[in-house]
Amino acid sequence: MINRLNFFFVVLIILATSQLSGCGYRFPGDPALRSQAWAGVTLIIEGPGQSDYPLLARILKDKLVDRLGISSQPQAEGEEGPVLRIEMESPVQEKILESRDGRVYQYSVTIKARPKLSGQKVNRLYPQVQGESTFYIHRSSLSTSNSSRAEALESLSERLAAVLSAGF
Repeated sequence: MINRLNFFFVVLIILATSQLSGCGYRFPGDPALRSQAWAGVTLIIEGPGQSDYPLLARILKDKLVDRLGISSQPQAEGEEGPVLRIEMESPVQEKILESRDGRVYQYSVTIKARPKLSGQKVNRLYPQVQGESTFYIHRSSLSTSNSSRAEALESLSERLAAVLSAGF
């Protein structure tokens, strides 16, 4: 009896969630949620963060293209659509927790970026946005450092997407 009841609830949940999209509900990450306002905008990542950490800059660009629907292709000659430039700073790593003998056990990584939208009809400077990550030193501090940069970049991309979505 209990197995039949569990089976019934599983089937009921599957049916209910499959009907959500039919009534107009959109799941997070759905391409239909992307703003069409960003469709003609070209994205450029620049600054010291881009030149010092090109892989992080490329990941940030890919995340913003995916979240906002911005074009990742450069503009063609003669085409003068709006350009979103993101001035990315290099990640900054700071000590948070240090032992009496000078060993550092906890760090914070911060990445800052300032977006600017410019074009013939629009010129807007957005506030500076930062992504942060805190991590503890383990045996493999290099991999810990890289993963903390990736975590800070994820935080930065989420905050940039929120600021840009709200203020276009």
